Parts: sequence; C-alpha cells; structure tokens
Amino acid sequence: MRICRFFLPGQGARLGQVVDGTIYDLTATGAPSIATMAALLQASVTTGIGTLLQEVDLSALPAYVYAGLDRAPAPDVPYLLPPVDEQEVW
Repeated sequence: MRICRFFLPGQGARLGQVVDGTIYDLTATGAPSIATMAALLQASVTTGIGTLLQEVDLSALPAYVYAGLDRAPAPDVPYLLPPVDEQEVW
C-alpha cells in the first residue's frame, strides 16, 4: 500500500492512496482518521493503517493519474506534496 500527499487548487493538501498509478483522494471520504497524514498516523496507534483503509470504497472517490501530479508546484494545478504535514524543529 502506498500513501501520498497532494495539493488540489481551491482545496489544499489532500491524502491519497496510490493504486496502479492512480491516486484516490482519501480526504474526500470525510473520515477524520484519514483526512491528513498526521491524522492517519495518529489513528494508526490503535488501528493498523491497512485496517483503516480496508473499509474505504476507492471507486467512490475522486481519482488522479499519479504521473500527472508529479510536477513542479503551482497554485493553479494539482501536484504532489512532501510526505509530512508538519515538521517539529528542535
């Protein structure tokens, strides 16, 4: 299972599941536990990520071609984001 973060114009950062070159927008489910990477990691403390994603109907979610989002950031086009939401600085 591959997870990624990506940006959608007008919607901001999104969490996606990558399957066979397609990114499925997990944030679109509205489930708080898979709305962001941070939320997914927090929820995985008590329930495995595989279990959390097992109940998601990917066919009901918006989908994007992974290669199409692998581009330089720009405010008016979708693009891939770094894998972390926040970074703690010491």
